[in-house]
Order: sequence, then C-alpha cells, then structure tokens
Amino acid sequence: MTAIRDVAVDIEDRVDLEDRPFAAEVERYQFLGTLAKGGMGEILLAKDTRIARQVAVKVLKPELRDKREFRSRFLVEARLQGQLEHPAIVPVHDLGERDTGELYFSMKCVRGVTLLEAIEALRSGDENPRFSRRRLLSAFSSVCLAVDFAHSRGVVHRDLKPANVMLGDFGEVYVLDWGIAKLVGESDTPLENAIEIPNAGDASTRVGKVLGTRPFMAPEQLERGVADRRTDVYALGVILDQLLSADKHAIPPELDEIVADATAREPERRVSTTRELHEKIEKYLDGDRDLELRRTQSEEHAQLAEQALARSDENARVDAGREIGRALGLDPSNKRAMQTLMRLLTEVPAQLPAAARAELDRAWYARRRRTPELSTLLSVAMFLYVPFILGMGVRDWRLFGIWLALAICAPISQLIASRSERTLPFAIAIATAFGSVSVLTMSMGITGFVPSALVLIGMSWRMMMRHWVHGLILFAGLAIPLCAPFVLPALGLMSDTYTIQNDSLVISSHLHHFPQAATTVALTLGTAGAIGGALLFGRLYSSEIRRAEERLTFHAWQLQQLLTPQRS
Repeated sequence: MTAIRDVAVDIEDRVDLEDRPFAAEVERYQFLGTLAKGGMGEILLAKDTRIARQVAVKVLKPELRDKREFRSRFLVEARLQGQLEHPAIVPVHDLGERDTGELYFSMKCVRGVTLLEAIEALRSGDENPRFSRRRLLSAFSSVCLAVDFAHSRGVVHRDLKPANVMLGDFGEVYVLDWGIAKLVGESDTPLENAIEIPNAGDASTRVGKVLGTRPFMAPEQLERGVADRRTDVYALGVILDQLLSADKHAIPPELDEIVADATAREPERRVSTTRELHEKIEKYLDGDRDLELRRTQSEEHAQLAEQALARSDENARVDAGREIGRALGLDPSNKRAMQTLMRLLTEVPAQLPAAARAELDRAWYARRRRTPELSTLLSVAMFLYVPFILGMGVRDWRLFGIWLALAICAPISQLIASRSERTLPFAIAIATAFGSVSVLTMSMGITGFVPSALVLIGMSWRMMMRHWVHGLILFAGLAIPLCAPFVLPALGLMSDTYTIQNDSLVISSHLHHFPQAATTVALTLGTAGAIGGALLFGRLYSSEIRRAEERLTFHAWQLQQLLTPQRS
C-alpha cells in the first residue's frame, strides 16, 4: 500500500467509554477518510461505533468490486491475515459485506511511519535521525521473525518491501499488505486474465500474470512466477541492502555478507529461512550492543580519570592513568580519554608523586656522578701550575706545601662527595677546592687563572646541590678566595698582595717570584687553560641539554602519533 499524506483525518487519542446501544450492521462503521491506496484496494479510516474505537477498513477499488477473481483474492487476504496472529502482523477484527454488496474487513489502525519513509530520512543525512541504522536493523529483525511465523503457517507474502513495513510510534513493527500472499502448495487465485493497474513508479505492487514489486522480486519469481520461502528471503535481502546503503557510514562487512547471502541469484545458495536471516542480524546486533556497552563503560572510566586528575593527593595521577588505560582499552577512539591522557602527560603537577620524585633523584644522582668528573679534571689541571711555580722560584715553601696538599685532596674529596648526600663530605670538598684556589691568590691575587677556576668550580658544584645548606657552604667557599687577599693583610697575617704605586697596580706574590719570561708564559698558558676549561664545561652541559631536548621532542612526537587519528 502507498500511504496518503494529504488526507486530513481525525486520529483519536483518548479512550472513549461512553455507553452506546448496538447499531445495525450497516451503521457500525462511520467512515472518516482515506488512509491509503494500493493496486487492488483502498484503506479507509473508520470509527467502530460498537466499541468506540478507530479502525482501518479495507475495501476493493470500485472498478474491481464486481470481478469474481478479485473478490476471491480479497476474501483470501482477509482470512489469511486474520489467522496470522502475531504481534508484528496487523490483527483483523471483522469481515463482512455491506448492503451494497461491497466486501470489507476491518483491522487495527496502526500509526507511525513506513520503513520506506524511515530509510529516506536516514538517507537525507540528518545528524540525529528518528530511526538510526541500529533501530532499523532491530525492526528488520522483527520483520524477519514475523515472516518466519507466516512461513511456519504455510504462507508466503510475495510483496515484501519497505513501504509494506510500518514502524509504530511506540516501538511497534508491523508487516502490512498481505493482499497477494499465498499458501505454499496451493493453487493461486487466478488473476492471469486481470488487467494490470498501473501505479506511480516501479516500486508499486503489480497485478497480472506475475504478482509482486519488481525491485524486490527474486529472479525465479520474476522470470517463472515461482514464489516460496526463499523469494521472501530475497525480498528481505533487498530491503536490508536499501536500509544499509541509506546510512552515510560504511557498511560493516558482516552485514554486507548477509545481504550477499540473502540475494544470491540461485535459490539454493541463498539463506534458507527468514529465521536464519533474523539470527544473523541478531548476532551482529549482539556485537553492536556489546560495542555500545563498551563505549558507555569507556566514557564512565574517562569521567573517573578526569575526576582523579583534578585531585591533589599523591595517588591522583596513578588513579587517572589507570582509568585512562581502562577507558582506551574499552574504546581506543574515546576522545575524552585521549584528551585526559594528553593532560596527564604534559601537565606537571605542583608536587611530584613519590615514584616520580624517586625517578628524578636517580637521574640527578647520575648527573651528579658525571659533573664532578669535569670539576676533578679542573682540580687536577692545577698541578700543571707546579712547573711554572718552580720555574719562577718558590718564595714560601711552607705555603707551597699547603697549596700542594690541598690540590691533592681536592679531587679525592670531590669524588667522595659526589657519591653522598651528606653535608659533611660536601663541605670538605668545597673547603679543599676553594682552599687550593685561595692559596693561588697569594700568587697573583684574583687575576689570571684564579677567576676562571672559581667560576668553573662554582658552576660544577652548583649543579650538584640539593639542599639550601649546600648553597650556604658554596657561598662561603667562594667568599674565601675572593676575600683572602684583602682580609689576611688587614688582620696582619701577611703583607699586602695589591698596592698602588704611581698610578700602577702592583701585585706582590707570597708564593713565588716574578721573573719576566716565566711570568709571561705562566699568565698566557694559565689564561688559555682557563678559557679551554670553560669551553669544555660548556660543551658538557650543552650536550646534556641537547639530549634532554631530544628526549622531550621525541616523546612529544610519539604522543602526537598516538593521539592523532590516522588520515587515509
């Protein structure tokens, strides 16, 4: 049947329990308008005055009412549909003949939209269609069961198509128009000599030598007039194909295979029963329902991850990571979980978790062991100053011995301090390192090699500091060589290292003499060595920074690959 949408009819909503006397048979139905028209009949909206309800009444078209074969077919349809008592088949209430000789049968008036209209709405690309692909597949599965019930009663529909499936407003599904259905094994109502009544388009029911709707007719039905259970299977396969192709999303391969199996040209290669077709659809829907459940659970875990990340306790990020893992395990495409993962990996908390702090400590210890290597090298390099002191002539052997002892102890104490977090080894290492440099200030004051040595040793130890006490010790250590040339003379412990004579700065060495050639060489090589040490120190830490940048850049790139959807 083709639904008529431009006919205004009054659809009652409330139950009417008014007591009324029984009317005569001819007055039982009050006709209100036309609901639909088909190839052989019309469906009218009427009110049953006995029960006070609206019903659908089917009658033959006026030009066919006197033709015996069509009257016979009409009676077959009414009795056949009336005996197919199934929730998805419209129940027949009454069969009769009016005083005018017009046959009619009344049935439940179903309200809703046809499957054809639902498919067209889905094809229109609506973002939120009333009937999604999943809902239509569920309705299709119910149609398969209804047709299987009819087959179990020996009835073949022969005209299954989207226009003959009604989707009710409250979840009902109905298979309509059993007008050309037949009993398997029984001779058909002879309509061979009937004229063919044209309707709009090829998708309308055709009556004549071959009954059915061309796009939904199996090859054997179209070519030889054969109609059995597998021709209904073929029609359902075509319906399923139209349903799937209406959705803009890709057709799952499982459903594509079901369509191919249901619409095979050779009947023996086709799905054997409509129940088997129903079971295949249900098997897919079970997986689809499982997928929907997984998505729902994934969203719940993603929400828990967000809540955990908002906390400030020590286990917050651990809990967030665990929930993100569960969310992405259930649904790898969960955008909410991916965004939370991005925040988890890129946002540094105000206070690091204990495990992260421990990992940071391990990295710091590794760097701490590497840093003293350069500082120790610088301390050892001070021994190169010995030949120059001896060459220039030692002035105070006692002072020279003190410097030599401190220079020997400095690298040893630095190696010990680099492997300990205690303050005492740190203080001893600082004292020996800066003590040896302080003695050199008795040689040339705070010029030449001394400033560079102070800078390099101070920087290397600053990289190793973990406690504020270490900072105070380092500051005190730096103050000793800077203040010694001025404080010691002020205390009367030694003569002035610096004096101003006739606008000239005069440096008086307490450690050695100042012969011109040796002093020039010592100053040149000492300054060159200080510059070389600074460059070596810079090279070490530029390499550290480069390695850190490479790791961060790679981790960012890897994270981007993980969280960015693949482009086809």
